[in-house]
Amino acid sequence: MQAPNIRYYAFVSRFVDAVTTEAMANEVQRVREARLFDRARRSLDDASGTVPVAVKRAA
Repeated sequence: MQAPNIRYYAFVSRFVDAVTTEAMANEVQRVREARLFDRARRSLDDASGTVPVAVKRAA
């Protein structure tokens, strides 16, 4: 039986870690942008008077 190649496992581990970290960073950025967009849309709706009074009271 052949001994495991530690360098290969180290490379794979670093690669998976980098991909996971990048995916998590992208998700955080997506959520942040979605929140900013939603906040801006709500303030525009309030400013233009398109939000019904009942919705404003419920919020």
